[in-house]
Amino acid sequence: MQDAFTRHWRGRPLQALFDSLIRSMPADDRGSLTPRMTADMIAYLLRANGAPAGDAQLPSDREALAALLFDEKP
Repeated sequence: MQDAFTRHWRGRPLQALFDSLIRSMPADDRGSLTPRMTADMIAYLLRANGAPAGDAQLPSDREALAALLFDEKP
């Protein structure tokens, strides 16, 4: 899974991942996640797929996420 995730999201803004998750999760109640829950899920997915940790909590604002790109290398 890590390779497919990394290939798909590498170099893309985190806003794209945020939008995808907020529309599709959870499968039994799509669109019910809050922006904070979605940002926490992104943080988990990034860490699980080798992205370096940041110094601050991942923002839950779409515009702020647009400025952040997924990069799995520290």
